[in-house]
Amino acid sequence: MGKQDQQVVGFYREGGKTKPIVARSPQATKIVKRYKKEEWSEAFSGGRKAQLNFNMTLDDGGEIAINCPIRWETMKVGKLVETEYRTASGDLCQKKLIGGGGGHFGYINQANGQEVPDDEVVLCQVKPDGSREEIKPFDASTEVKAEARDKELMHQFLPDSYLEIWSDDPKGQEDLRQLAWQLLQTGKVAAVKKFVKAKGTKAYIGFLYPVVGDDDTFGLEMMVSENRLERKRWMPAGPVAIEDGNKSEGEAEVPDVLDLNTPVQKAPKAKTSKEALEALRRLKSDE
Repeated sequence: MGKQDQQVVGFYREGGKTKPIVARSPQATKIVKRYKKEEWSEAFSGGRKAQLNFNMTLDDGGEIAINCPIRWETMKVGKLVETEYRTASGDLCQKKLIGGGGGHFGYINQANGQEVPDDEVVLCQVKPDGSREEIKPFDASTEVKAEARDKELMHQFLPDSYLEIWSDDPKGQEDLRQLAWQLLQTGKVAAVKKFVKAKGTKAYIGFLYPVVGDDDTFGLEMMVSENRLERKRWMPAGPVAIEDGNKSEGEAEVPDVLDLNTPVQKAPKAKTSKEALEALRRLKSDE
């Protein structure tokens, strides 16, 4: 059987490598996970529906054609730092444009809809435990601190935007060449724990990496993200079995005693006690 005749039905990780699960026959297919019908529906519901069509010619001359239903949904993440505006009395406020295009930005009390003077509003950070702490806005980053991390870490974050990084100083470009070379050689990225584009409440994680041009040039890019990805719909990397977990209640099964092919069993002969024989004799004598 050639490679193009082997159906890849899944894959698995072994020794740091991804290897295929190949089914040479239906009997050889390995079930990697079992779901109850209601569990399957709950795990993969939601989103919007579409149809995926994909065709590709393989290196060995075979072809792969995919035509299947899919669902999709925009991936979202929470802010790196959760903040909110509050009055001195604790009412939640929203900063918004007041008065249309010719108006001004101000704070609206969410409890009564009234505008609140700027000096009566405080910026708070919402901690993971729900507590709040008064803070001041972030200043734009003027110093970028980075450290080497594995490139795979970058793919765990949802990109917000990409920044082009360069130096206008000859010595600075030499240093960046050294940085780019080391990152290329080691497969690392320069991770930035905190990066602020402009004064305000938004901070980012950054990942700096090199891009090589075709004409003896190079560049540096930094992908910035607000937070780590949270994938909700991991699919099993192999065949599954879906079982009906809600079996309806039915009537009890009645054996078919009228089946002519069923052998008839003779009733066992009853044993007669002495007392029963005496009773029969008395009945006969009374007659």
